[in-house]
Amino acid sequence: MRKYAVALMLVCAVALGGCVGSNSENSSDPVSGGLTYYYDEFQDVPIPKEMTPEKKETFITYGADGTKLGTLIVSGRVEMASLVAAIQSYMQRDGWTLRSVFRSSRSILIFEKPEKMCSMYISEGMINTNLLIFVSPKLADGVLKYSVPAATSTEPLVSGDPPLNTHGGTTSNGNVTVYPAK
Repeated sequence: MRKYAVALMLVCAVALGGCVGSNSENSSDPVSGGLTYYYDEFQDVPIPKEMTPEKKETFITYGADGTKLGTLIVSGRVEMASLVAAIQSYMQRDGWTLRSVFRSSRSILIFEKPEKMCSMYISEGMINTNLLIFVSPKLADGVLKYSVPAATSTEPLVSGDPPLNTHGGTTSNGNVTVYPAK
């Protein structure tokens, strides 16, 4: 019986010791609440030390000015809600402006700097939380304005499709070929 009492006291001492050591003054602040950061591929995108990069899934390229662009995937045992809050705080500390947040069972955060954009997709798996980081150049205003011409080609998309009736005119302000819907 004495062995069980000693074992029970040891278990209680370990459990209480763990509780005492985990108390933090700013537990409501996710940044100081335990997540620490490092920088991997991108010099201005912080990654929690509790998450490790999946190098096989990483794609990095360089912009014309030498800026690193691409995709980085990291995963680790991090609670999603505190990760989202901490990322928002740390990204803003590194000069990023938060542009949009979507929160649900998966979260998306979109940040902006004058020359680039960063989109983050966060999802929880069975064991780990996954963070996909996309860093891309920021396009100039008006770059993606599409004008769909009446028709740029009369050639059918599939050999059985009828040719498009252009009513005698085509436009040359786009590279879009319009075919009739089936």
